[in-house]
Amino acid sequence: VWAYEAGLKADLLDNTLRANLAVFLNDITDLQQTTTRPDGTFPQENVGDATVWGWELELNATPADGLDLFAAIGFMDDQFDRLDPTSDARRAGSQNLPLVSDWTARIGGSYAWDVGERLTGKLGASLAYTGAFDATVTNVLEISDYTRFDGFASIGTRDGKWELVAAGQNLTDEVTYVSGIVAAPFPPALTVLKPRTWTLTLRYRLEPIVNRSLPNARDDSWP
Repeated sequence: VWAYEAGLKADLLDNTLRANLAVFLNDITDLQQTTTRPDGTFPQENVGDATVWGWELELNATPADGLDLFAAIGFMDDQFDRLDPTSDARRAGSQNLPLVSDWTARIGGSYAWDVGERLTGKLGASLAYTGAFDATVTNVLEISDYTRFDGFASIGTRDGKWELVAAGQNLTDEVTYVSGIVAAPFPPALTVLKPRTWTLTLRYRLEPIVNRSLPNARDDSWP
């Protein structure tokens, strides 16, 4: 794999806005992918050569004390440059690499404020979009685009030593598939998006922290 990347970072508006732009190109030779067999095995096979290119823009803003906002959008384009004549991808007439979404996006933020002299409260939410993609190297199973909305509320000590977090994932309870495999003659095996889920977590840190930064915009485990 030959990977090329160029980026630009800028701090704007008196350092209240940070912008990161990255452009990349991956030139892949002798690509190997997992395929399926009727006996239920999943061997690796040589597929051929491929090219993947795209860009990603990330914005992080702190417009007011305690308020952190983020947004990210990414685009990817992929193609097979050469398919091995003996590969399942060639026999199926595949056009796209598996698990590559054209568009992804994420937006959200959090707000923290003092609760009395010793505690800090925090609210946050994020909305993530994943575009449609092919789940298999043979392109026989397409996963539709989907959106997930998460949120949390927390209260903890100012030094970050103790924190109680109530969080919810997939708050709109969207029902969709996020991956799958196809092994004829069996029906497709599909993985569904986790339904609306609530968690309550009590955290204790051995070493207190003073400043807490906003989680990475691509971190699905947030908060």
